[in-house]
Amino acid sequence: MNNKLVAMIVSSTQYKEKDALVRMISEEGKSITMIAKGANAPTSKYGAYLQPFNVCAIECHIKEPLSTFMSASILKTFSFSDIHHLAAASFIVQSMDAINQMEPHNFDCWKAVEYLNLIQHSMMAALLKFCFNCFEMDGRQLIVDECVDCGSLQVSGFSLSAGGFVCKNCSHFEKVDLHDIEVLKTLRCISKAPLELTYRCPSHALSMGMIQLFVHDLKDSIPLAMKSWKFMDDLV
Repeated sequence: MNNKLVAMIVSSTQYKEKDALVRMISEEGKSITMIAKGANAPTSKYGAYLQPFNVCAIECHIKEPLSTFMSASILKTFSFSDIHHLAAASFIVQSMDAINQMEPHNFDCWKAVEYLNLIQHSMMAALLKFCFNCFEMDGRQLIVDECVDCGSLQVSGFSLSAGGFVCKNCSHFEKVDLHDIEVLKTLRCISKAPLELTYRCPSHALSMGMIQLFVHDLKDSIPLAMKSWKFMDDLV
C-alpha cells in the first residue's frame, strides 16, 4: 500500500544512471531517504520537483532502510537572490536533517519553511536564530537579560564561555567575545523574538565572524552541516 506524506526536499543526488536518492524532512520531523526511480531521466517531470527546499505532497512506499518515491506535487518553492543566501539555506536545512537523524522530531518541514522565509528577510538573523535554537537543544540557555554572573542589568559584553551577558565588573573575570552595544541589543532581540517575528529585529550589526563564533562552539555537540558551513564561510 502506498503512503502519503508532506516533506521538504533536503538533497537529491544521482543514483545509477536515471534514478535519484532523495533526502527529505517530513512534517512530523522525520528524516527520510527515498529512491526516486527514473527521476533523472530526460522525460521525467519529477527531477524538477525533487530539488532542495521544495515542499511536496509525496506518494511513496515506506520501508526500511530505503523508501520508494512514486509521485509528487509541489506545495511551496523557494528561490534565493544570491549564492550566499542559498548557502545559508543549505547549511540550516542540512543541519536540521542531521539533527533529526540523531533525534527525530526536532525540526519538521514547516519549521524549515519558517527559517527559509527568515533568510529571505535577513540571512544573518536566520543563522543567529538557528544557533540560539541549537544552544537550547544542547541544554544551554544563553542569558541575554542580565549579567550571567551577578545579575546586573548594566551589561557591557557577551561571553560565550560564561553563557551570556556580563557587566563591566564581571568582564574582568570572563573571556568577553563581543562588546558592541548594538550587537548586544541584536542578540537580545533575536534570542527573545518568536521565529516568525525575528525579521523585525535589527541585524545590521551582525557579521559572519560573529556567527562563526557560535557555530564553532556548537559543532562538537550538535551535528551541524559543517561542509555547507565551510562553503558559506569561504564565500565571505
